[in-house]
Amino acid sequence: MKNFGLLMCETNEVIKKVVGVINEAVRSDNVQESLGSTINREIGYAYKIFNERVDFVEELNESLMCSMHQTFSTDSKHNCLGCNFDDLMWQISDFLKQSSEQDFETAKIHHFYSMYFLLLNGVWERMEEIFSLLGVVKNNAYESRFHPFITVRRWANFFKHPRSFIYLVHHPAYTIKDSDDHSNHEYKSRMDYLVPHESMLEIDTEFVRKHCTADTANNNPIKKYRDNKTSTVVVFPHVDRLTDEVCGSLEKFVELITANPYFVETLSDESTVISQLYGENQ
Repeated sequence: MKNFGLLMCETNEVIKKVVGVINEAVRSDNVQESLGSTINREIGYAYKIFNERVDFVEELNESLMCSMHQTFSTDSKHNCLGCNFDDLMWQISDFLKQSSEQDFETAKIHHFYSMYFLLLNGVWERMEEIFSLLGVVKNNAYESRFHPFITVRRWANFFKHPRSFIYLVHHPAYTIKDSDDHSNHEYKSRMDYLVPHESMLEIDTEFVRKHCTADTANNNPIKKYRDNKTSTVVVFPHVDRLTDEVCGSLEKFVELITANPYFVETLSDESTVISQLYGENQ
């Protein structure tokens, strides 16, 4: 009888070959990935990315937000900025972890996206509070550094303030940009067309950037919704790519407020407390 360890090695090799064949088939377009599988896979990647870049950064030997303590805290004083932002990061990390363990129905992927965008937007609102305190100028450099969060804000506005979408659009389809479901137009089977070859409205990142703003002239595209009552598809961005870009903006946020001496002085004065107020071990 074969040694158990040898048998396990052979089994693992077989599994690797099977996985290799499946991956090759997917790459060569011989296998079409369902939308549910796409979002589950991407959320799993998103959780891994967020965990490595924000939750616990190996190079820092701590979380990204807690690394701010090196700048703002001393032996006798504790700065609460890093702790409060780190708490937000836990919330996002827990949400991604729990979501990665769920099986999402194709018709319900927007449930994940709506909650994720609102969570991320909550972080952005707090970041903007810090920018306001510091008098950060919202110029081209600002837009470039925090572009992912500005995109998040537009999507969050779409869900928070749907306006005429909520009463004009009937059973929209939901998909993910460039997924198999999107590229092969599988989502059309989930749309309730009234007439053949009816025109279609895509609500994607470009759409929400234009229409889901504070600009009242553009933020309620009633005619577009009315003309596509039964032929509207909401096209979401990739979860993993969005998360990776958001992590980059979070890193730039920490770098910005810890590298500028004026910002450090201001934030130290405003958000530092004497350790005796809450215990020496904090």
